[in-house]
Amino acid sequence: MLAFTSGTTGNIKGVMLSQYNIVSNLRAAIQNNHLKTPTLQVLPMNHTYGFNPGVLTPLYNGNTVCINMSLKELAKDFKFYDPYYIGVVPMVAEGIYNNILREAKRRGKEKLLRRMIALSNALRCVKIDLRRLFFGGLINRRLRLISCGGAPLDPFYAERFEELGIKLLNGYGLTECSPLVSVNRAADNIPESVGRVVYGVKVKTAPDGEILVKGNCVMSGYYKDEAATKEAMSDGWYKTGDLGFLENDVLYVTGRKKNLIILENGKNFSPELIENELMKLPYVKECLIVARRNKNSSLIVARIFTDGGCGGIEEDIKRINESLPYYMRIDAYELEDREFDKTSTKKIIRSNYV
Repeated sequence: MLAFTSGTTGNIKGVMLSQYNIVSNLRAAIQNNHLKTPTLQVLPMNHTYGFNPGVLTPLYNGNTVCINMSLKELAKDFKFYDPYYIGVVPMVAEGIYNNILREAKRRGKEKLLRRMIALSNALRCVKIDLRRLFFGGLINRRLRLISCGGAPLDPFYAERFEELGIKLLNGYGLTECSPLVSVNRAADNIPESVGRVVYGVKVKTAPDGEILVKGNCVMSGYYKDEAATKEAMSDGWYKTGDLGFLENDVLYVTGRKKNLIILENGKNFSPELIENELMKLPYVKECLIVARRNKNSSLIVARIFTDGGCGGIEEDIKRINESLPYYMRIDAYELEDREFDKTSTKKIIRSNYV
């Protein structure tokens, strides 16, 4: 199989994956969570995350796979197929939850929904019988499991879906690893992490914090690009380019190595650490942290796309700055008039905004 990288961090490269790579990864994926039928495939199938865990894994498990051809048809497909499991990127998961609340408010059932959530939490069990519909109603009948990957997930949404009796499980993977490296489990969900390392895969971190992966799922190399292959591998370990750490076999991703902002005083940090704090503000839809030269120093600038309302943003940024080391504090902010450019898997193309 020849799969192409999304091109968010450089030139697009062809990743050579063998049948052994893919099958070993499918078997590892199945061991983490029990998948019931049917599955609704939402992600683009030209990406390994969409095709391997999204299509091949459920088929390997004997499940029915239903295909969503367009996000515009998602509401109709949820109602028609009533899936048990879906795989999405964080932006779609957030949209699903917000649509649940919006529909509840439209029907005048928002207070009822919140009371039922509070009751289910008090009883430590979830018996919210609102799953007859999804977008057309509130929550579809069968949906119990959502896997999420491709970008950082705000733990807030994992907690909110849990209240509705739905497990939202964050995972981590790369095209070069077929793609799954780690994933949370329904019985052991740690929303701040990207889950436990899957069977047959080894993970460690380099001295600079880069995540390294080894195992049967790792590619044989980049198609007709020996230089890139040599650069990506180190003694059999694939250099992911991501920064993070392991804690009791649970993996945490903190940012991209290539995104590191390096200041004149030698200090460096991952912009994602600040972006995650900004994304907690209710009016912030997307944001990027960039550094701009200003004479002999750098200005840390927050580029922010909002929902149209951003009252109190100065106070919010001041509060966030108080929790950050001095060298990471935001010096200025800019409001964007449109969403940032993204790849097919909804990752912001940072190189367009440097």
